Amino acid sequence: MKINAGELKRQIGIAGTRGWAPIMNQAERRHKLPAGLLIAIASRETDMNDIVGDNGHGRGLFQIDDRAHTDWLSQHGARGKGTKPPVADAAEFAAALLASNRSFGQKNGIGRKDLLKFACSAYNAGAGGALAGQQGGDSDARTTGRDYGRDVLERLAAIKGGNGGTSQAVGDGILRKGSRGAKVTRLKRDLQAWFDRNVPGVWETFKVGPGAAFGAALDRAVRAFQQRNGLTVDGEVGEQTLGRLGGGAARSRPRLPDLADLRFDAPKKRGSKGARVKLVQAWLCLHDFKVVVDGDFGAATASQVRKFQAKRKLPVTGVVDEATYNALVQPIVAALSPRSGPRALGPLVVAYARQHLQQHPLEVGGQNAGPWVRLYTDGREGPDFPWCAGFATFCLKQACDTRGRPMPIGRTLACDEMARQAGDQLLRQPKPSQRKRIKPGSFFLKLATHGEQFKYAHTGIVVRTEADTFASIEGNTNDEGSAEGFEVCARTRGYTGMDFILI
Repeated sequence: MKINAGELKRQIGIAGTRGWAPIMNQAERRHKLPAGLLIAIASRETDMNDIVGDNGHGRGLFQIDDRAHTDWLSQHGARGKGTKPPVADAAEFAAALLASNRSFGQKNGIGRKDLLKFACSAYNAGAGGALAGQQGGDSDARTTGRDYGRDVLERLAAIKGGNGGTSQAVGDGILRKGSRGAKVTRLKRDLQAWFDRNVPGVWETFKVGPGAAFGAALDRAVRAFQQRNGLTVDGEVGEQTLGRLGGGAARSRPRLPDLADLRFDAPKKRGSKGARVKLVQAWLCLHDFKVVVDGDFGAATASQVRKFQAKRKLPVTGVVDEATYNALVQPIVAALSPRSGPRALGPLVVAYARQHLQQHPLEVGGQNAGPWVRLYTDGREGPDFPWCAGFATFCLKQACDTRGRPMPIGRTLACDEMARQAGDQLLRQPKPSQRKRIKPGSFFLKLATHGEQFKYAHTGIVVRTEADTFASIEGNTNDEGSAEGFEVCARTRGYTGMDFILI
């Protein structure tokens, strides 16, 4: 190992104090890499310094080479000389590259015991260089110093303490099943307070015991909290989950648009009538407690309210009080929850789109109608207000607000207007060689058929691109991919008849 134990410990400390260790650990878990591997890579590459090196070609903590990865760097804030990508983005890239190298090695006959060393060698010499070295007897043969993979694994072993258990210094700070200590005790207290405040009676159903151990009951409670707040449901308590609980709650409170739909005005009960009753009925339908949306709070509506209250562990009264109303509108509140952590704009757009998708926005009460539609159209609804562009630009606005930057495309309900605002970022029917320019968070624009009034018929958000298809999240569609549907869906589409707005 080309580093002494004291210096490696110092570098591990830097990763912890600067908040890099949990970022790396999350990327490692996403790509099924050993915990601590990215710290070992960063240690070898830069001695744990977020710098521009290699005569200006190596960018950031993981020295991503601008000669090989120009497009990626340009999309992640490191277009010009002397610039670096955000550490979170770079960690994700490095982890993905290592996982890809491992997969390449496996497909080319590298034995299981040699795969990780091969993946590390390929990080430095490229997959082809590592394979040529391996075929000659050592995957490191073409790496810098002819020892890159071996050195990284030696650092990893030292980080783990030589016994397979990641040291405390590189712990990701995330609480999960099996964790113990004062932080778990505090989590139980804060989580119980949240449930008692927002959904009284639910906490007791989890049967969480006292003490400092994170067991199965607490795992169920955490997952329920995450589900109710539009977070990733994984039972792991990190920055976002903690932010929605105690100390970070004020900072992480959703930015609610000024829509009457989200404001409780007065209790509604049997005999109530009017537009606000229709709103309650719409939300009951969205929660799958079906009722006629007619503005008349009769016996059927009261019965469905009681069933909803029972499911949510609320007092079963049949009266829509503030607690019941807040539970009804919770899906929109969850969709509006701010995302934390450093991200490039495009991936952040995708993160918000997925957050909405998780809540399954639907039309209710007629064509292009209901509280979700009004959210995306700034309060408008009806046949004249298709909302695919409204959904796409709403997610873009959330991302731009989070990043504190102006929107490259303004809020609009018109696909043609999106194209007009895009200017030179509009990529028309790209050839296969141009498709690599389409990054997550970009928008597709589906060309209208001959004779339609507008040039574009539909739009949505690009989630992932492949050679012949791309994955999307889009509004005002359905399982048939209609441009005049009724919900937010995830789709896979081909490139034929598509223009793209690059973000």
